[in-house]
Amino acid sequence: MTLVYPPNIRDHILEIAVLVIGANSKVGGLKEACAFAALLLAVDCFLLNSFLAAIVGVMIEVRSCLFLALVARHSPSHLRFATLRLSGP
Repeated sequence: MTLVYPPNIRDHILEIAVLVIGANSKVGGLKEACAFAALLLAVDCFLLNSFLAAIVGVMIEVRSCLFLALVARHSPSHLRFATLRLSGP
């Protein structure tokens, strides 16, 4: 996660900064388009990073469930009950 978030957020901030500079221009159509694009890019950055965190969380849960199923399948029967009890709610 630490390898993904900083470059992604850095790139979004740089693009937003360029669009804010364009929004401060004196050109009428460019001003509104850049302001709108900067706002959309900020929302995109937030949604992209929150969606990424949710997907990674689900992947971790699925892998831990698969690991516990694998351990339960290959362990002796007297250890299987203890493993399932420890992993249960």
